Amino acid sequence: MLNFKINEFITLKLENRITNIYVKNQLFNQCKHILIKKTIDEVENLLNIDSVDEVLEEYGLSEDEMGMKQLEIPAETIFWAHCSNLQFWVENNYDTRLLHRNLAFPLLKKLAEVGDINAKKVFTEEIIKRYESNYLSVRQFLIKNGYLKNYVKKEFVKFFLDFNTLEKLNLLKQKLNRDFEIEFEINCLAQPQGRKYGIEIEGRKLVGLDIRNNHVELLPESIYSLQTLRKLYMSNNRLKNISSSIVKLQNLTELDLSRNSFQEIPKKIYGLTSLELLLLGVNKIKSVNKDIINLQKLKLLSLSINQIASIPEDITILKSLERLILNNNRLILLPESMENCRNLKEINISYNKITDLPNSIGKIKYLESLDASNNQIKTLPESLGGLNNLKTLNLSSNKIGYLPKSIQNLKSLERLNLKDNNIESLPEHIEKLENLKLINLVKNNIENIPKSLKKRKKLRIII
Repeated sequence: MLNFKINEFITLKLENRITNIYVKNQLFNQCKHILIKKTIDEVENLLNIDSVDEVLEEYGLSEDEMGMKQLEIPAETIFWAHCSNLQFWVENNYDTRLLHRNLAFPLLKKLAEVGDINAKKVFTEEIIKRYESNYLSVRQFLIKNGYLKNYVKKEFVKFFLDFNTLEKLNLLKQKLNRDFEIEFEINCLAQPQGRKYGIEIEGRKLVGLDIRNNHVELLPESIYSLQTLRKLYMSNNRLKNISSSIVKLQNLTELDLSRNSFQEIPKKIYGLTSLELLLLGVNKIKSVNKDIINLQKLKLLSLSINQIASIPEDITILKSLERLILNNNRLILLPESMENCRNLKEINISYNKITDLPNSIGKIKYLESLDASNNQIKTLPESLGGLNNLKTLNLSSNKIGYLPKSIQNLKSLERLNLKDNNIESLPEHIEKLENLKLINLVKNNIENIPKSLKKRKKLRIII
């Protein structure tokens, strides 16, 4: 029996014509080999190959084919070849490129476990280095066998959050679990600007991070150390709360938490005073805290498809608000002080239980779109005529019996949806809506359409 000691941890033994690896005198694995027939000239091409794994990919050898090609080579010769390979691997600081992944990583892991200081030192570095090398088979091996999740999770998260050189990060639809498994792609591209698969970089700084459509239940604290982050998109995950550390992201201007499991708006969000866009639709939120007034730069607030029954008057103090999306909630009324939201351009309160629109709504002079469909509105305020910039008015599926005379003042109105109401006739003064392009009157009790409207060539009437 031949016996060769590589170092104090590794010994190779030739037993029954098979080369076995022993670690600390315990049988670890049987050695296998790859035989490739090449001419002298062709061998030079192998010098440009980065790893043993690449040899397999380059020459189309599957793992099942390893060691299966039998040639008349003495077992002793094969034994000494294995000894040479393992010794070269050890002398090169356990460089996993020098062995096949099926041997390199399990052996390196075992050496680290039995106390090899050098193995412990390079173990996580080798995993990260090989994952970043872009060889798909190696990446799949590391993920499938739990090397990323179980051994270098913290190191790898820290690694990918060092965005001084990172230029592409793909986190979309990767089914990240609650522990934020590192089952994603990292590639370094030579294009520092613009949006690429989940991140946005400006001037070598990370400004946007997109992890939508995953299974994330809890974000790693290291996310909150990204001081340059301006956009964070986390919709369609399993989040129920957000760490108080989110307040550290003071440069954040866009935050998407829609399609999660929040039952309330996380209080720390009110401390993100630079926010301009806040999306919280499709959650289980029941109320809006008055602290929302802290978000004075907010331009878009979406709380659609929740369980909100009322909106605090404080929301009308948001002077910068341009879009307010509240559809599919349980609202009965809007704050009377809506006129204070003087920069509002869009209001969507469809699919609620609203019975009346506040008189103050007619003073929102920049309003361009009002969707109050699918409510229980019976009458419209005369003040509605004050919306000089209104282009789209959707009042379908309500209980409206007539239109106020002031509607003739909506000079910018292009689309008017009155479908499914109780309207019996249209007033003659509706002809003054010179920019009207579409009017929907389906499911009403209207018998006669004003002739002046019928003559309009650019007006489409649906009845």
